[in-house]
Amino acid sequence: LSPSAVSPDMPLPFQPRYVELEEKGRILIIKFNRPKALNSMPPAMHVELAKVFKYFDTTDDLWVAIVTGNGAAFSAGFDLKTAAGMAPKEDTEIDTKTGIELEGPVDGNGIQGGTGFAGLTGAINSLC
Repeated sequence: LSPSAVSPDMPLPFQPRYVELEEKGRILIIKFNRPKALNSMPPAMHVELAKVFKYFDTTDDLWVAIVTGNGAAFSAGFDLKTAAGMAPKEDTEIDTKTGIELEGPVDGNGIQGGTGFAGLTGAINSLC
């Protein structure tokens, strides 16, 4: 994966690999960027998203986060290559320390600080 786009004035302390981020005023736009894999989410992407949402939660100037996906799908869910043990190493190794440190209880995915995806119940990927 090539590094994703981040607005040059965004003070994010790491370079996202799995999402594109853009700030528009008080809005943070988060685009899943694995279109060839239908934006399925390996463990490393879960951690990256947890860091992005921690950035959002701790940035008072951001009021709304919009999550969408590049390509034909919002997200196919958990990455099946990971489940089958066939995913590349960079997709399965998690880093909770670089850039934004995650802390707190471990979630169901084994990620310290959790990803907070349990509350996400619906999404719209395109206009009807």
